Amino acid sequence: MEKEYKQESKRDSLFRNREKRADDMLSLHYSELIAKGKTNKLYNFEYFLNRAYAFNRDGGKCRVCTDPIWSPEDIHIHHIRPYLPMDEVNRVQNLATVHRKCHQAIHKKKIKDFREKLKGSC
Repeated sequence: MEKEYKQESKRDSLFRNREKRADDMLSLHYSELIAKGKTNKLYNFEYFLNRAYAFNRDGGKCRVCTDPIWSPEDIHIHHIRPYLPMDEVNRVQNLATVHRKCHQAIHKKKIKDFREKLKGSC
């Protein structure tokens, strides 16, 4: 039996297939930097692998504004508690998917309650 053809926008298709596309959405740039030892100690191989899990867990949406993240260049993965020991800091529960601009706002302390809100969800 043939499947009925249904026209859908590229955006709808991306959202429907988001889980399959998480690795495609996330840049391989970090893996190159990690391999060359040119990253901060937080950005190790565990971080690189767990980004996709955090992205999928968050449904491809920013944890600050809750809007979907459509552009690979706009995906940032934030460390909720960056001062945890190395064996805990890159666990999925300590990572949050955010837009680039929301991530900048977090670090500029424009979103005051964000860290506390996320700490409660870990």
